[in-house]
Amino acid sequence: MSSRLNRLILVIVLIISSIVLAYKVGVITPQRSIASIESPVQKPPNLLLASGLTGASEAELRVTLWFKQEDKEAYLNLINHLPQSDWEWKTIKQGVLSESKQNDLEPNQAITIHGYRLINKNEEAEVLSWYPAFSQQVQQAGGIAYLDERVSSGMDVEAYFSQNNITPKQWIISGKTSSLAGYSAGPFTTIQAGRDKVNIQLLSRSSTRGENTVLAIPALLEEF
Repeated sequence: MSSRLNRLILVIVLIISSIVLAYKVGVITPQRSIASIESPVQKPPNLLLASGLTGASEAELRVTLWFKQEDKEAYLNLINHLPQSDWEWKTIKQGVLSESKQNDLEPNQAITIHGYRLINKNEEAEVLSWYPAFSQQVQQAGGIAYLDERVSSGMDVEAYFSQNNITPKQWIISGKTSSLAGYSAGPFTTIQAGRDKVNIQLLSRSSTRGENTVLAIPALLEEF
């Protein structure tokens, strides 16, 4: 009996010694609590010029802010924070009909704000320093912000999605036009496209007039 007990104690000691040694040499790593592990920060995807996938040296940039219903206070606040250097801004107000609680049709005033400028690669980097946070402010004010960047060059749309870890959701290949819409785990506003949630779209087209590519966030709003 004493012999069995001694052997059992010896086995337990050996097991404990092995665990201690493993910790010391790094074979076993102590587990951290979930709260102590920081989630990686997802940076915004590259825009067209910074991607290195196009030979263009400049791009046309459009920003469109759309509000279903006019809110003068929110509108004025956003106008005061719009970038002005080299930008052209115009506001369009349009009457729309909405259904009230009494099921009567009443006029509303929708507002669309358009911005345009021509940018180079250095100026492109400035866009990502303000646009993601600004688009969130627009959403909080009840609107949607759209960004549209165009270059006179073709691009491999699949290579762009792979470079920026964008998950493809919808794709269309028609003749010499390729389109991919997907989701990027970043700060961009997300919209519902059918059954899918997307926040980025890339289209590239080749024609007799040349090649063109457009990057749209969260989706294409104007003709291409």
